[in-house]
Amino acid sequence: MEVLAVAIDMHTLVDRARGLVSRRIMADEEIYRLELERIFNRCWLFLAHESQLAKPGQFVTTWMGDEPVIVTRDSHGQVHAMINSCRHRGNSVCRAEAGRTSSFMCTYHGWTYGLDGQLVGVPGYEERYHGDLDRRQWGLIPVSQVASYKGLIFGTFDPQAPPLEEYLGDARWALDYILDQRSGGTEVVGGVFKWLINSNWKLSADNVMGDNYHGAITHRSATTVGHQTLSRIERRNNGRGDDLPAGPGVRPGFSAPLGWGHGFMCDLQPPGDHSFMEHPEPLRSYYRETLPELERRLGPMRARVKKINLTLFPHASFTTSSNMLHVWHPRGPTQTEVWLYVIVDKDAPDEVKQLLRQSAQRHFSPSGMFEQDDMDNWELSTQAAGRTISRNYPLHYGMGLGHEGWEDDGVVSRQINAINDESNQRAFYYGWDDFISSGNWDALRRKRAAWESGQPVAEGAALGG
Repeated sequence: MEVLAVAIDMHTLVDRARGLVSRRIMADEEIYRLELERIFNRCWLFLAHESQLAKPGQFVTTWMGDEPVIVTRDSHGQVHAMINSCRHRGNSVCRAEAGRTSSFMCTYHGWTYGLDGQLVGVPGYEERYHGDLDRRQWGLIPVSQVASYKGLIFGTFDPQAPPLEEYLGDARWALDYILDQRSGGTEVVGGVFKWLINSNWKLSADNVMGDNYHGAITHRSATTVGHQTLSRIERRNNGRGDDLPAGPGVRPGFSAPLGWGHGFMCDLQPPGDHSFMEHPEPLRSYYRETLPELERRLGPMRARVKKINLTLFPHASFTTSSNMLHVWHPRGPTQTEVWLYVIVDKDAPDEVKQLLRQSAQRHFSPSGMFEQDDMDNWELSTQAAGRTISRNYPLHYGMGLGHEGWEDDGVVSRQINAINDESNQRAFYYGWDDFISSGNWDALRRKRAAWESGQPVAEGAALGG
């Protein structure tokens, strides 16, 4: 895919040596247009969960950057994705968020498309077009690649993008914990929560990938009314999860910053602790009962997981505390449309599924006790990024810089850091920098390889890679 060349001094935006990020990237219209071109038009983006397309003819509509997209399952079981825009005059051909159909008809002139996006009906085809219109050339614009990973459907507009599993890389360690604990797989329950916030999409994505630092302050009101004891959160935020015993062979938790902007944070139970006391019944009993299957499928380390926060660059953030997936759809440099999914084990009892749905709604919906706090912070940060004086002063993402730990323990990534530093956030903006400044996937692969081997990546790399 051709990438538009625009003269921009990347060194002024992401300063890797000092862990600084320019506020300009949170509010600038020119940079936002570059993000659409170089990130959202190239990266693999989350489209849907396969359970939303369980039957032939089912569809959902979603977004890939600023492009509206229809995702379908045809009569042969094949999944397709195409831009929701008629090739005749550009009108939308589907206005529903989800449903089941055999075709999509444009409400302007009636051009009709099949579930695979092919043009199958044109009013007046013989008498007005005289049979000269080659319908094979006028189907809906397809998404170049569509692929699934353990129930999640992704797409990319870039035909040169690497295979999905290569793109995900070591993030699969965390994804497998989210999606593959049981043989029956997962499903979405309760529909999709959707709302708008007046903030930049990156502030949300970098927060959910493992910002443990903010909890005791931002969410103090929730802790005050008893959601968690404040002292426990403060202890956890004081270092490497020091509310858990540490010692030889005992890792209380870690951050795993990965290449291409991915990263996750993992809280771990002490070895042998299977109490799950942080969860109410019947969740507690369910997790105890299914733990042996989880350990057989995923191994002893993931059997100790208490919580994972994962962001798949650029815009998909998972939080296992309530089995949530947030998707951050950009709506300009200073607005984000948030879509919240609840993903549960398909074989879980209904009462467990509903309890997880209610937990997500109670904590992380637009009226949730935690989400309201976060949205307020993100909006005020975005406002400051656009002001004439403030925008000239960078943001500090330097916590733990120079104290990263490089390990090769066969768990996830070679860089395994303290659970409470900003290495994940730095990795996110390094990935952002790499996509903005790299003209092709070969250059991106070189930068990812350098990252994974612990080598420094040059700042302000040439646009051609």
